[in-house]
Amino acid sequence: MVTFDGSRFMEKKDNGLVAQIFDKRAIDSLLGRTGIGHVRYPTAGGLSATEAQPFFVNSPLGIYLIHNGNLTNSAELEKGLGGRMMKTSSDSEVLLNVFAEDVNKELVANPDSDMDKIVFDAVTNTMKKVKGAYSVITMVNQVGLFAFRDPNGIRPLVLGQRKAATDEEKDEWCIASEDSAFGPLGFSRVRDVNPGEAILITEEGKMVSRQCAISELSPCIFEYIYLARPDSTLNSISVYEFQLELGRRLARRIKKREWEIDVIVPVPDGSRPSAIEIAGELNLPYREGLVKNRYVGRTFIMPDQRTRELSVRRKLNAMRSVFNGKKVLLVDDSIVRGTTMSQIVQMCRNAGALEVYLASGEELSHCTRSAD
Repeated sequence: MVTFDGSRFMEKKDNGLVAQIFDKRAIDSLLGRTGIGHVRYPTAGGLSATEAQPFFVNSPLGIYLIHNGNLTNSAELEKGLGGRMMKTSSDSEVLLNVFAEDVNKELVANPDSDMDKIVFDAVTNTMKKVKGAYSVITMVNQVGLFAFRDPNGIRPLVLGQRKAATDEEKDEWCIASEDSAFGPLGFSRVRDVNPGEAILITEEGKMVSRQCAISELSPCIFEYIYLARPDSTLNSISVYEFQLELGRRLARRIKKREWEIDVIVPVPDGSRPSAIEIAGELNLPYREGLVKNRYVGRTFIMPDQRTRELSVRRKLNAMRSVFNGKKVLLVDDSIVRGTTMSQIVQMCRNAGALEVYLASGEELSHCTRSAD
């Protein structure tokens, strides 16, 4: 997390859970009226806190950046940066330096331009070069909070506002990956940041926006079925309602297959809305047959197959009273590799399941059967 008090940036980074790192002492040291924060799990790069965002460049102006997404041409971009050196293997640091270089070029070419115009013109050039997914929030010295989203809107980005309580106060603004962050802070959802759009919150608290690239919304489906919280709304679509509709459509496909099923069991946690809807549509009992250990993280991001297998065993436990002698439909939100699912199916068999059917919300055509 980094904050800005108008003259200095204050930064705190470390490995661990948010509540462990950001205790009262850490929070009290982060002074200022503007701040950005990022939580990371290492799908790429190393485990060191130096790989953690926000990333910083001192020139020009002083810019901090946080990024959700993956660039597909980061190696090519890095080669084109000339004398700028990277400290990490993160594509987010490459993106920061590309944007910083474009800001610097605008400052040199148009020294008398307003800073608002400088950053909007700079990010317009950045969007022409950068390929892939990027929802970005930056803090720029002398400019303010500046956010932008790739022209395909692959990753979500949403704008929130907290209205001033008195005439003496000013409205406050918040930009986040999901609007579920707004409620606990007293903010209200305003709208999604559009694909190819940039939004500036000036140091005076004014909100300015510009469409910087031709856009075509193509969001990542994985956000709706796995990554986002069910109480979020992405691209004006409720994640929870989306998951319920997945359940209804899966139920129609299952009916056509005429599977003999005794009970519906979700693979916790993300598949519950779909599984409940399937059970209702098929008029079958819904049961929580897999108990989750909440102290084991997401297994699909773990670095090797052996670690994933051990984690699955620690993460889930099958209840014999639910599975014994039953033909079971397992409902999962998604299947990334399929290797962990084979372990879950084996757990169900070991708990006495006669047959195990599998339905995945990730791709409706992925309805398969596993039986002895």
